[in-house]
Amino acid sequence: SSIGVDTDFAIIRLDPNGELDTSWGDLSGASRTGKTLIDISDDDFITDMLLDSGNLYVGGYHYNDFVVVRLNASGVLDASWGDISGSGPSRTGKAIIDINGRDDVSNKLLLDSSGNLYAGGFGTNGPSLNQEFAVIRLDATGVLDASWGDLSGSGPSRTGKAIIDISGGNDRVVQIILDGSNNIYAGGYGSNGVDDDFAIVRLDANGELDTSWGDLSGASRTGKAIIDISGGNDTAITMILDSSKLYLGGKSYNGTNNDFAAIRLDSNGDLDTTWGDLSGASRTGKAIIDISGYDDTATELI
Repeated sequence: SSIGVDTDFAIIRLDPNGELDTSWGDLSGASRTGKTLIDISDDDFITDMLLDSGNLYVGGYHYNDFVVVRLNASGVLDASWGDISGSGPSRTGKAIIDINGRDDVSNKLLLDSSGNLYAGGFGTNGPSLNQEFAVIRLDATGVLDASWGDLSGSGPSRTGKAIIDISGGNDRVVQIILDGSNNIYAGGYGSNGVDDDFAIVRLDANGELDTSWGDLSGASRTGKAIIDISGGNDTAITMILDSSKLYLGGKSYNGTNNDFAAIRLDSNGDLDTTWGDLSGASRTGKAIIDISGYDDTATELI
C-alpha cells in the first residue's frame, strides 16, 4: 500500500460479513482498524502469506533484502519473534535478511512442524550480478538457523541460507515444498546463457544439495534437475509434490508463441518416461499443450 512517499506492507482482516474486523489490526483509540500497515524501509512488497495457530507470517522484500514479519492473533507485530530490538530482549516481529549484498526477492514461504520458516526466491551475486536460487531457514524465534544451509567458512556452523547457482545465468525460485523426509524442493527456472529452462533443486535436511537426486554427474547426482522443454525460453510458475512425483508447470516458447508446459519427475529427479507426451513407445515426462495458437501460460497445478 502506498502512503504517498513509498509503499508499505498492508494486511486487512474481514469478518464473516465481509467488513473490516475491528477486533484485529492497528489500534485506533480503544478499538482496532481491521488493517495492519508495516513500514520495513523504503518500498516494501508482499509476495506470500501463511497462517499458523493464529500467527500470520507475511513474506516479501524491501529494496535489497528478504523480509518476513509475524503478526500475533491481534494483528500486531509479534515482539517474541524476529530480529532483536536494540540490545533486546524484545524482538521486532520482523526478520530482514540480506542474501548477497545486492537485490534479493523472496517469493514463497513454508513452515515445518518444528516451527522453522523457509523463504525462497533469489539473491543477486555481487561479482557477476546474476540472480541465483536462494532459500533461507529461520528458527522458531525468527533468526537465521545456524544448523542449516551453506557452511559458514570452514564450518561447523551454517549460515541459514542456501544459495545455488543453476547454470551460470539468472535463476529464480517460484515455489518451495517440504517432503516427509525434511527435504526441500525449490522450483523455478534458470538461464543457460541463451534462454531459460525449468529448474528444480533438492536440499537435504542440512540445507545442502542432495547428491542422491537430480541430474547425473558421473556416478553421483547434482541435486539439480534442469529441463529444456522445447529449445526456447521455459518459465516455471508453479510446483506440486504428489507422493514421490514432482510436477512443475508454466510456459514454454515454441519459436512463435508460448504453450502450456508441465513436467513430471520421478523419485530420482529424472523425467518420468511413463508420463507425458508420447515418444515412440515411451513418454517424454513433458506435456506441452497449445491452447489456441497464441500465448498460453499455466499458472496452477492440482
